[in-house]
Amino acid sequence: GFPSIEERDLFRVLISVPGIGPRLGLTLLSECPPAQLTTAIREENVKFLASFKGIGKKTAERLVLELKEKIPLFPGEASPPLSPERTGILADAVSGLVNFGFPAARAEKAVRAILARQETMDTVEVIRAAFKELSR
Repeated sequence: GFPSIEERDLFRVLISVPGIGPRLGLTLLSECPPAQLTTAIREENVKFLASFKGIGKKTAERLVLELKEKIPLFPGEASPPLSPERTGILADAVSGLVNFGFPAARAEKAVRAILARQETMDTVEVIRAAFKELSR
């Protein structure tokens, strides 16, 4: 078994890439924490990925190409950067939620999750969605 559901899910995503079999997927996960691995893929760090046994430059490039948009965020991993417009929505939505009495850290986490899922929401819609999520 896997130590966590997140690692199992990452393993399944990794082996969906042509050229990455179960053995290579397990090697990657055993040699690198999931958050570091997903960050390397998202940041297109081919050199880092190619440093693992069994992964050459072409396989590392394929990993990045196939998985950059598919891989989930893991605890301890930085969220992908937001566009300037989305950063403004983030700041406004978090401020609004803090004014409603929610802790800033929880508000920011909820808003980031919503912005990652939804591409076309304005500030008011983001606040509504985050309010629902935080009120559960």
